[in-house]
Amino acid sequence: DLTYADGDYCSGKPCFKEHWELWFQELGLFAQSAPILPTFGNHENKTDVKFSNGETFYTRSLALPQASGSEMYYSFDYGDVHFIALDSENYKSLESGKIQYEWLKRDLQNKNKKFTVVYFHHTVFSTGEHAPIQTLQRYVVPLFDQYNVDLVISGHNHHYERTLPLTGSTGNYQTPVSVSTAVDNYTNVDGTVYVITGGAGGSLYNFSDPKPSWSQVRYKGFEYIRVDVDDAGSLTITAKDFNALHKTDLDF
Repeated sequence: DLTYADGDYCSGKPCFKEHWELWFQELGLFAQSAPILPTFGNHENKTDVKFSNGETFYTRSLALPQASGSEMYYSFDYGDVHFIALDSENYKSLESGKIQYEWLKRDLQNKNKKFTVVYFHHTVFSTGEHAPIQTLQRYVVPLFDQYNVDLVISGHNHHYERTLPLTGSTGNYQTPVSVSTAVDNYTNVDGTVYVITGGAGGSLYNFSDPKPSWSQVRYKGFEYIRVDVDDAGSLTITAKDFNALHKTDLDF
């Protein structure tokens, strides 16, 4: 979620516009030199952050790529990375045969970069308070497996979690299979690493216990991640907490 503007009132009237204005002010320092390419969260879809015609403040305020014919999901290349932003709030459209699923499949078939990074709001494999979306596990994970997606980044749960490289399991799509037990430094693995980075400022969430074997790192704190790709062909995720470096997580 980009803001928590829903449900807030100023002098008896909704003031989500003021919250979004503050968000843009905060992002202004970054947006002067780098594109801001977000993905749609459930709080962007609340009734009280919509205009009278039903349009969301998100869609009216942001100019995003339309590779799919829609700003709600899109893809782009940056260096050696192919990025795909999905609309997981409309997860039903990611069922096999539906419009977003078919677009995603075509996009994955046509990618030609060394790395593929997919990002969206809801979780696929996680141990936080919000349960994973089973539709994503059942229909989208097989595409990630088939077309060698390297990294999936999500939010929704307010903390940090990183999995081992995973594939969907045969017969039970809710239980992933770890293809490596290494702590980090993965090289050409046949699996996808799933990262939850939701500790951006909202109230923090707990993890469920016991910790499953496929969950490598769990951190309850305010954090953000940085993704770097170097000339040697390595992709590195660095997770940082509010004050200092938390952990250098993986290196493909």
